[in-house]
Amino acid sequence: MQDGMRHLWGRCALALCAAAMSVAAVTITLNPAARYQTIVGFGGEAIEAATYASDIINDAGVSCLRLDWCGAVHGLLDSRAFWNAGCHTLIGSCWSPPAGMKDNGSLNNGGHLLAAQYDAFGDFAVQQLQQFRTNYGGEMYALSVQNEPAFAEFYGSCIYDGADLIEVTKIVGQKIAQAGLHTKLFLPEDVYSNWSQDGKYFGPLLADTAVQKYICALAFHGYTADGITPAQMSAGTLGRMYTQAHSKGWQLWQTENAGSMNLNYAYDVIACLRYGKVSMYLKYDITAGSGSSQEYYMNGSSKTLTYYVAKCINRFIRPGAVQIGSFSPDSAAFGAFVAFYDSAASALTVTLATDANAQTVTLAGTNLPSSMQKWVASSTVNCVNQGNVAPGSSISIPANSVVSLYGTGYTPPATGVAEPRARVNAVTAAVAGGRAFDLAGRHVPRDFLRPATSGVVLVAASRGAEARVLADR
Repeated sequence: MQDGMRHLWGRCALALCAAAMSVAAVTITLNPAARYQTIVGFGGEAIEAATYASDIINDAGVSCLRLDWCGAVHGLLDSRAFWNAGCHTLIGSCWSPPAGMKDNGSLNNGGHLLAAQYDAFGDFAVQQLQQFRTNYGGEMYALSVQNEPAFAEFYGSCIYDGADLIEVTKIVGQKIAQAGLHTKLFLPEDVYSNWSQDGKYFGPLLADTAVQKYICALAFHGYTADGITPAQMSAGTLGRMYTQAHSKGWQLWQTENAGSMNLNYAYDVIACLRYGKVSMYLKYDITAGSGSSQEYYMNGSSKTLTYYVAKCINRFIRPGAVQIGSFSPDSAAFGAFVAFYDSAASALTVTLATDANAQTVTLAGTNLPSSMQKWVASSTVNCVNQGNVAPGSSISIPANSVVSLYGTGYTPPATGVAEPRARVNAVTAAVAGGRAFDLAGRHVPRDFLRPATSGVVLVAASRGAEARVLADR
């Protein structure tokens, strides 16, 4: 979707209650025996930024870029500057097939790929991938056959129903395999809010076993049904999306998001990592040629708060890292934290985001690093290492910040600890201190307490105050 059309997101995906309150110390227990998704990368499109490739890759830590492999919108972008800077995970989306292959004879305004052109489109995909390999000296990591296939837009777009999208994807997969290429396929790149209707694409995908061997990931875009407004994502829906992907051995990727910026960007990423178990998180565009929008990492050579917030995540949760279990039994716990183990670096990363309240955190677990670097990004701190901290000691986490605690020499034990779980049905609730907590003491953001998504019923919450969930599971 076009970045100029985006509405700003007023609330982050892990929206915390606005009512100020003092909180006690928080203990976060790590459970490395519980292992989830493996990270592929963080990043987005970088249309305007070849000059700043080194900053984006080597400083901000971007590890994945997305381009238009069909060339309908931006042309077949030359991203060799990023490849040469060390980013070798490039994925491609197609905004529109060539105009001559469509029933409307245009790259724009939707239209459909003609059935008689399916085979030719598969050949075209192989030609583009071969040209990419010639230009880069390596292969494109993955591609999808269509960006947002449910939408007809005034720019490059093409509409597919479920059966057609699966058939074209299968043909492209067959052609890629026959050509001896190794590029993976992902789909459907539909918007988040359409996932409740995901039978449109997921049903036909499940019904066609011949296409499944070419698929590596289910992918979504973080918008509402209009394809423009950023979605407020719920834990329940993200969890179901991951379950659908995981049931077939596929990953879940978010391949486009716009409107999430500054500290809200950290909450959004952490929500997707923790509840959706996403392996890839990409913004629509991370650079602009000029201006002052916080939407982008960079406006020209100027770095934004979003740049430094993203850096505090990207630099320390690296490709190949695996999310491990993390939970807090404290009633004062906030919900925005994740933990990752990187076996290649023997590294542990715990990334946290705070609201208007500072926190004091202690990490609990076995074989933790003796010390960890504390990297902080906020409106006043540009992702700075504030020194080493001991995991078992009290660690100060500033208000309105994102913090990554990073330590090497971590050898996780083979066994873990039991994580308390919260009941999600037959719940009663009472107003308590301006926030909602489950029985295990973990903060439950109000957006995640919708009956339609989680089965939880709030019965005594009022405006400006949330509730304590008085049940277990």
